[in-house]
Amino acid sequence: LEYFAIHLANEHSSENLDFYESVDHFHHEWDLDHVNALTNVANKIFQLYVATNAPLAVNLPSKIRLKTEERLKQNDIKRDVF
Repeated sequence: LEYFAIHLANEHSSENLDFYESVDHFHHEWDLDHVNALTNVANKIFQLYVATNAPLAVNLPSKIRLKTEERLKQNDIKRDVF
């Protein structure tokens, strides 16, 4: 993983690994008893990596970005939101 992270940094795309790790953490922390806290985490992930003009935007098809955005707006936060 260390060499892959170095490669991504050299390619100026380390945000992809950061996004993956954030989503992986979100999936591992998923618990229906803590949906409110995880809703905040999901929104932060979206704003940081997925939203249009996100500071660490990852390259996703617009269809996926729009679907994710709609689910967050509708408060449809489930483990598979990402």
